[in-house]
Amino acid sequence: RIIRYELMEKNKTGKYLKYAIGEILLVVIGILIALSINNWNENKKKKETVKVYLQNFVEDLKDDKKNMELIEGHNLLSYHSLQHLLKLSGEPQFKSYNDYYYNIPPLSNYNPWKGAFPEEFNKEFVQLTFEASQQSLSYDLNQSTINELKNTGFFSFLDNNGLKESINSYYEEWNWRLGEHSVRLTWQVIAKWEDALADGGITTSDSFETSNSLSILKDYPNRLAILKRLIREAGWIAEGAGIVRKNASDLIEVVQEEINSYEK
Repeated sequence: RIIRYELMEKNKTGKYLKYAIGEILLVVIGILIALSINNWNENKKKKETVKVYLQNFVEDLKDDKKNMELIEGHNLLSYHSLQHLLKLSGEPQFKSYNDYYYNIPPLSNYNPWKGAFPEEFNKEFVQLTFEASQQSLSYDLNQSTINELKNTGFFSFLDNNGLKESINSYYEEWNWRLGEHSVRLTWQVIAKWEDALADGGITTSDSFETSNSLSILKDYPNRLAILKRLIREAGWIAEGAGIVRKNASDLIEVVQEEINSYEK
């Protein structure tokens, strides 16, 4: 203030203006520096938040892998055991489009029978097969973290567009293979299968007698047709679950790389 007063008293207006402009510039620079520091802190906080989300997302993907392993194993059991049931009934194996375009893998470790299928009639095997044919597991993925990430707006904060595309593709692939339409279709076929069995007075596998366990298929084209649809659906679900399981494993690696980049 003293400097400004002296400059005004001595009519040194030019120097006064320069001094005033300098003060304004210093204030502006100070504000810009403060804003930059504040933005840097905000971005750092957001990165830390996104990092935590991504770490939780990796755990969700691990849950997905376990769920897909169970789904794949259950449907592989249904697929191969029902094919074997056709063989025991004297019927040729059913070849669906899955078999022509894809390779249905052999039984996984999830195999309650614990061994090779019997080459002759075995009541326990038939019971296990029919029980599996009337069951279906949930095909859902654990989407709690990714939904929260998107709902809070932090998904858009991801700079890695490749990662965002990979995440979106992961859920699109799952929805196409194992989404609501697949669940609905599977239960429709199971319901028809149970109705076809009920026509013969059979409600559960416990009702089977040694003499009629396989005769319920012979000379009953409707039951055979529905059983073949069950085989087709089991093959489709098993193949889809295997693909989603692999996609989850691949996505875990991509997400982990992103997490590691935040730590540098």
